[in-house]
Amino acid sequence: MSLRLHIFRTLSKITIKRRPAQLSDSVAHFRKVVRPALPLRLAPGYRIGKSDVGGVPCATLEADNTTRTLIYIHGGGYVAGMPETYYNFCSRLAQRINARVILPRYRLAPEHPFPAAPDDVLAVYRALLADGVPAESILVGGDSAGGSLSLSLLIGARDSGLPQPCACLALSPATDMSLEGGSHARHDRIDPMLSETLIDHFRMAYTPTQASRLDPRASPALADLSNCAPLVITVSRDECLYDHTVKLVAQARSGGVAVELLERDGLLHIWPTLVPFLPEARRDFEWIVKHLPAALRQ
Repeated sequence: MSLRLHIFRTLSKITIKRRPAQLSDSVAHFRKVVRPALPLRLAPGYRIGKSDVGGVPCATLEADNTTRTLIYIHGGGYVAGMPETYYNFCSRLAQRINARVILPRYRLAPEHPFPAAPDDVLAVYRALLADGVPAESILVGGDSAGGSLSLSLLIGARDSGLPQPCACLALSPATDMSLEGGSHARHDRIDPMLSETLIDHFRMAYTPTQASRLDPRASPALADLSNCAPLVITVSRDECLYDHTVKLVAQARSGGVAVELLERDGLLHIWPTLVPFLPEARRDFEWIVKHLPAALRQ
């Protein structure tokens, strides 16, 4: 473990991993701590913009002569988060696949519970296809809640008769809103960022009813994933959300979906997004690029 990783683990425990008694306290706390603390440099040649795509406000990262599109869906427990946090990571990834980036500002719970967020991200994808963007030139990705929403996009596209994107990148996805106990409880003490209490509060905010928690677009790990795009997934074995990935991968493979999976010990939730700071993130960023479909790397 690098010194920087040790520092980040400690800071996460102090600033993020709390156990507020009330759901409203968890939402307010998380909205405060996940705001970007400082601007990070974009990959060379990229510039920030904004656009309305399918009726959804989006941030954009544009460069000259790109041939592909990365739709990146930010994390934040379905209740918080913003595209700005991911500009550095997304521009680096986009540069490697010669892509522009679309980052939806999807509606957040509890003000807008399920299915508002998956409806928004599917609307963005549908609008890009309607504008003539080839599905095979699109990579969909996201982290944590955004990882789950990227998977919900695949399910929604398939069920709507739309073509699948080239692939889906999911970093530590939260994929089972019905799940209680398991790694939520088992890893509560060792996960340096999330706690069982925080996860349960986010779950209640996003999916307030049992019926919504069992919906495949809220819980992709429970869905039939056949005929969905190939998946590239990363997860730390220390995470409270670890069981989400175990169930998702088993479900995807049972449906014939190709899955590239990276598991690590001792890493933070969504650590690959910390490329500017952690040597472990830079190492595994290269793993991600290497394991994307060859069509995206040519």
